[in-house]
Amino acid sequence: MKPSELLKQNYSKLLELFAKYPEIEKARVFGSVSRGEDTEDSDLDIMITYPVGTCLFTLGGLQNDIEELFPSIKIDLINERHYPDTATSLMNLIYERKH
Repeated sequence: MKPSELLKQNYSKLLELFAKYPEIEKARVFGSVSRGEDTEDSDLDIMITYPVGTCLFTLGGLQNDIEELFPSIKIDLINERHYPDTATSLMNLIYERKH
């Protein structure tokens, strides 16, 4: 199954997962999934926004939880600060924490 199909199938569970991590402010999907070009061999690229100083154990826990939700695909979890601002137009917002 393609990552985009798995994402649709597990979207509400993924939102619940992000909500368990108060440090996560936003999550965006990018790459082949956001362009609608993914195949069964594609990975799922997720860019997250979180405050400077967020514990690496927290981020590792999030990575692990997402991998458990999507065991058949590779997950790339990327820090927003590693991307130029212009790249966000190529991404799909999937989660935003309500303040």
